Amino acid sequence: MKNITIFLFVFLIAVVKAQTVSDYKYIVIPAEFNDFKDNKAYGLGNLLEKSLKAKKYTVLPATKNEWPSDALMNPCGILNAELLNDKSMFRNKLILQFKDCSNKVIFTEKGNSRRKEFGAGFQDALKQTLVKIPVSNPTTIVSKVAETTSTEPFKKQLQGSKEAILQTS
Repeated sequence: MKNITIFLFVFLIAVVKAQTVSDYKYIVIPAEFNDFKDNKAYGLGNLLEKSLKAKKYTVLPATKNEWPSDALMNPCGILNAELLNDKSMFRNKLILQFKDCSNKVIFTEKGNSRRKEFGAGFQDALKQTLVKIPVSNPTTIVSKVAETTSTEPFKKQLQGSKEAILQTS
């Protein structure tokens, strides 16, 4: 019974601490997707940008000199969008991924289309994946620098505890 309680407690903490796409305000869309090179992006970048803006995300360009100051101060509060071509013979398939600052995948969704034309087929597949993305509801994401706390109060408390133990013995 004790093991089950501990397991449930750890599981609940993991669920509560898990990040979702809606926790972020900023999303970076690259100028060119790696799997769609040679000017064959089929308008996917524009479609992705318009859809994310409609869901109240702030879309940032790939160059950092155009970012707002709060995005520059906290780069871990930004997701990176990535579109992957999931090649298939009779369908146009793609995978939409959002990664955080440590390159950990936060969200993955697959989409496919039976349309024969690549442009229309990939756009249709992307529209299927965008349906699953929730509306932006950003939470305060503490930057990794702010997570480190000063150890001075703990050292003073520890030293006071040592002195109290030495006086009682």
